[in-house]
Amino acid sequence: MGKNHAGMTGRLCEGLALSYGYSPDVARNIRIAAGTHDIGKSLIPDNIIKKPGRLSPHEFDIIRLHTVFGFNLLRSAEGDCGEMQRQIAMYHHERYDGNGYWGLTREMQPVYIRIVAICDVYCALRAERCYKEAWSCDEALGYIEDNAGSHFDPALVGLFVPLARSSHTILFRH
Repeated sequence: MGKNHAGMTGRLCEGLALSYGYSPDVARNIRIAAGTHDIGKSLIPDNIIKKPGRLSPHEFDIIRLHTVFGFNLLRSAEGDCGEMQRQIAMYHHERYDGNGYWGLTREMQPVYIRIVAICDVYCALRAERCYKEAWSCDEALGYIEDNAGSHFDPALVGLFVPLARSSHTILFRH
């Protein structure tokens, strides 16, 4: 994973949640919950997580399980954001059009899951990985904008783009 992917994703989620109109307390909870979105990857074998090339269909099925593993690891999470953590861990790869990992329609997705979906993809694109170079801010935002309405909630994309432009020098120093 990129340098502090979870922390950067969480901070962007908090900013987007505030832009959307969530209270500071709820936005903070979204940041905290988003910080554990990939916790299930700790149970995925390194030879798959760190594979430099394209994943086979079988390897992709294994990677997809990180959402279930994360949900189960967070089963005992309590407090203001325990349920939010579980839902984010399980559903952060859902798509606005319902074609995500588990096929949740947009009506079934809490807004905070759609927030995490945008911020997670943006941070992943901006980070160098063993299988890809880091994308520029403009390239990553172009991808987000091109996928508004399919992968991403278009209303949230409209709020996210200016937020990311103002935040990218703080979060990404390369």
